[in-house]
Amino acid sequence: MLEQRGFGALITFDLARNEEGSSRFVDDLSSEIPHIGSMGDVATSFLHIEACFGVDYDASTIRLSVGIEPPDRIIRSLELALD
Repeated sequence: MLEQRGFGALITFDLARNEEGSSRFVDDLSSEIPHIGSMGDVATSFLHIEACFGVDYDASTIRLSVGIEPPDRIIRSLELALD
């Protein structure tokens, strides 16, 4: 029998950081979660909106595509980047 694991989600959020702090978050998270332009995979990935779409967007806006990895691994990666 197949294990039921649920489904992924797409989450967009703004960091309570300035442009430098947001850039540092992107750099730190990139070592744990891929920073890519496609959000259609089963693996967790993220997109820094301003870096991909330009200055019309806030530097603190991040889009996270939650994949099928264990939730504690994704949470740990986010916590490391936020510290």
